[in-house]
Amino acid sequence: MANANMGVRSIRAQIASAVDVLAQAATDILVHWALRREELCDPGLCPEAPEDDDQRCDHCPLDRLDAAQCAEKGLLIRRALDLMGALKLGVQIGLDEIRADEFCAMLIIAEERDLPGREKSPGSMSHSAQ
Repeated sequence: MANANMGVRSIRAQIASAVDVLAQAATDILVHWALRREELCDPGLCPEAPEDDDQRCDHCPLDRLDAAQCAEKGLLIRRALDLMGALKLGVQIGLDEIRADEFCAMLIIAEERDLPGREKSPGSMSHSAQ
């Protein structure tokens, strides 16, 4: 019976780890596209967009990005951006006042902000090749 309990705990730990990895990946992807939203769609050039000025098509990726930014991960990223702005302005915030998920989001944002410069510099590897 003890071995069965250990097996169940191990499986639960593996599932929890996989969920953490997926959540991290979702944050990475959301930050990546939030910083590059102009690359997702140009309603003026979209062949499926209504002919009204700057209207989006029914399945526009910008609508999905906007919805994601209003969901839990998007709000987390917003808090991380707010914290980064406050720190840049010199507001004193201790590390114990920043939640772990906010800190991770801050790291992702900082890394994604650095990517365009690295991607364009000669001899650098592209993000997809890393």
